[in-house]
Amino acid sequence: MFNAQPFYANPAGLSTPFGTLLSPGMRVVAYVGSNTAAFDQMPRELVRKRVSTLAAALDKVSANQGDVIVVLPGHTENVSDATMLDKLKAGTTILGMGNVMSDDAPTFTFNASTAKWTIDQADITIQNLRFNCIGADSVDECFEVTATRATFIGNYFTVEDTTNQADIIINLQTGASYCSVISNTFRGEGSASSNCVCVSHTNSVDGNTIQGNTMIGAFHDTRGAIRLASASKDILVADNIIDNSNTGSTACIAVENASSDGIVVRNLMGVRGSGTASALGILVTGTSSALRFCENYCTDEARASGILSPAAAT
Repeated sequence: MFNAQPFYANPAGLSTPFGTLLSPGMRVVAYVGSNTAAFDQMPRELVRKRVSTLAAALDKVSANQGDVIVVLPGHTENVSDATMLDKLKAGTTILGMGNVMSDDAPTFTFNASTAKWTIDQADITIQNLRFNCIGADSVDECFEVTATRATFIGNYFTVEDTTNQADIIINLQTGASYCSVISNTFRGEGSASSNCVCVSHTNSVDGNTIQGNTMIGAFHDTRGAIRLASASKDILVADNIIDNSNTGSTACIAVENASSDGIVVRNLMGVRGSGTASALGILVTGTSSALRFCENYCTDEARASGILSPAAAT
């Protein structure tokens, strides 16, 4: 009935057998594609909205109108500094199309140590995109989040290899409350030693969720893949699978000495160093944290099942 979808807004939204692509009232404002040949057989309305860079697409967005930018399969773009999202507006969704695990997934490569996406507007969603975070060594922070309710969902991050590593992938800074990092994949490609942290929570921001992610690679030996180092409240860290292959690693989730509160539940972890139940997998420093822990398991041995981490309460 709506043969122009998804090129026009429709008050009823747009659904598929696999779920809702566009919620009611949302509209696609631009299609980002660097492969011009891919547009030859596409409908005129899509071609009319085609741009070659994400920055150009952001220029077409209206704030808080539910606008969507679609990044097409085969699109590639380098992030060379911190300016790519300068025109970001509140309420924007940046959505990659296709299979994020495939070779033609829309991909952004961070190719300088100071390259980053700055999420400084509220209610931003980053979904189904591929990020090569090791186009240069020691990228400081790939994503600096300083606004509320940012959502990262279903993305793929390459975080380290035998040559390069990123320091922080997603950095939740002051102002980044009620953010969600859900169902993403963070993958390393071969390093035995790394300083990488996937999600760093080092400022006092409340209500954040880190859930259902897969983190497999060489991460920081004591800060792990998830670092909780701030006086933040109502944190949820749940259902993550983390394998830290860093030689000598003892941490997958680091809880540092700050008055944090919330729950860490059902995380499954592996490390390469030897430790005790109180200092393995989930590494708790000091006595300031009020976080609760339920059904988290870690193993430091090959061919052996995990134990509760941290040790069970008495």
